[in-house]
Amino acid sequence: MSKKKFIFDNLSDDFNYYLTKIIINYLDKSSLKELVKTNILNKNSKYKNDIKKIVNKKLLNYKCTKKIEPICNKNEHVDPMICYVKFNHDCTKIIYYTCIPDEIIIYDLIKNEVINVLKYHKDEINSIDINFDGSKLVSGSDDKKIYIWDINKGKCILTLSNNQQINSVKFKNNSKKIVSANNKNIYLWNINEDSDEYGKSILKLEGHTDYVMVVGFNYNSTKIFSGSDDNTICIWNVDENSNNYGKLLTKLIGHTDFIFSVDFNYNSTKLVSSSDDKTIRIWNINEKSKNYGKCILILEFEN
Repeated sequence: MSKKKFIFDNLSDDFNYYLTKIIINYLDKSSLKELVKTNILNKNSKYKNDIKKIVNKKLLNYKCTKKIEPICNKNEHVDPMICYVKFNHDCTKIIYYTCIPDEIIIYDLIKNEVINVLKYHKDEINSIDINFDGSKLVSGSDDKKIYIWDINKGKCILTLSNNQQINSVKFKNNSKKIVSANNKNIYLWNINEDSDEYGKSILKLEGHTDYVMVVGFNYNSTKIFSGSDDNTICIWNVDENSNNYGKLLTKLIGHTDFIFSVDFNYNSTKLVSSSDDKTIRIWNINEKSKNYGKCILILEFEN
């Protein structure tokens, strides 16, 4: 550890600071302790104390041994079940939701305690997502409601609904829009507080013949993917500068049972999907390729 050089002498303090923050995320406990003993930045760096604070906070995470349990009404004779868990942007908090009761829990890993319990939903929660800077959370439920939450305050700041079951929700990368899977359709919502269309559905995408179970954006948020119980995956154009805005680009056909999950690679040339047909498939979605829209790899599993 002591032989590794993490800071480059010819780079600016600002660059070194952000570079070191990134490196810290990949170090184990012993490496972090070694960093505390050394000069993480040069002696004249204005960020030296800031980096030490970050290291010490991460070391606290390794001391977290407290058992985390869902917050329940003592009068409810149920066994709570944690259905999903996710880190916030800087890995200082985890957000998870329970199916019984229907709560979203925000747990602070530095303080080693629950800091907020979000309880608005009246039925099973199906999906949550956190925006890029970790300030907002979106949740969708069988109660036909989408809630936008302020994570730091633990308060609901916006309610969206079109009286349909919500199966999946995702933020756009600039946090000004979200996409939702409502029954068989996909909706794009404006959540930009400075917009006249704030809180409104601005686009409806129709193309599936059964419930849509998963939706999301590609890396630059110019495309939406949707996976459905009709065994297909649709890719939609949501590039506002395109003539094909709101149009179905392609439908990927090959799975023989409903779709569990879907994701793009970084440059949106490939897509991976998993299904109840016990396969994972990788698809070519490079529009310049001759094999556009075709499955290029199938991983099969017995169970």
